[in-house]
Amino acid sequence: MAFGITRRDLGAQIRQHVEQQLSHLKYLGDDIQREVHRNLVPVYALKIKSDLRNGVGGVTTVTYSGNRRRNFIIRNGRYYVCYGNLRGPDCDGPEEPFSFKSQEDFCFSKSYVAFNDQVCLSNSAMNVQMRNNQVSCNSVDGSPSLLLTKTLYFQMCGDVAYYTYYANPNDPLAIPIPNPNPAVKCLNAEPGVCHFTEATDVNHGNSASSYSTNSFSYSYDSF
Repeated sequence: MAFGITRRDLGAQIRQHVEQQLSHLKYLGDDIQREVHRNLVPVYALKIKSDLRNGVGGVTTVTYSGNRRRNFIIRNGRYYVCYGNLRGPDCDGPEEPFSFKSQEDFCFSKSYVAFNDQVCLSNSAMNVQMRNNQVSCNSVDGSPSLLLTKTLYFQMCGDVAYYTYYANPNDPLAIPIPNPNPAVKCLNAEPGVCHFTEATDVNHGNSASSYSTNSFSYSYDSF
């Protein structure tokens, strides 16, 4: 072959050239996997934060400062009203299972839907309709619901809730504190205990927000 290059040499040169051109793809799969995981960190954190608020694998205490101060103890999603002061994961006074007794109890309902400047609350799934800029809402199962402005909501419920999560070391569902997810942050540095705050409109298990300047009929199922 011309210039003293054999077919074997030419083939080797071609392979070497191709390998050099494709070398940057060698770890592409690993890079993609790391990037996907990094982008999903905030998504994973949403579930962890929900579990923290609901005392999964431990006990969560929470204080709300709306029209009147309210203390709760939450054990694996079950709310108990504390009629005393919170002492660690315990209440130093009487406590009882939470139930709806007044309008203010809607602050702790399971569903929250915000539409423009209106807020609809219920303890079950909701249907929300808007027609000619007038919002109406009702629960799917006929349980009570409440429609009010955002201003009245924050006056009644406050704007921030103060939580403390106590992990139960004997519970396999206990959430690791400190948590390996960098998006899950505590205000303290004590292992197994996490102090954190949340906006009161995040407290509800199912929440959604929407804004529109149009007039139309709209329905929303909060679950």
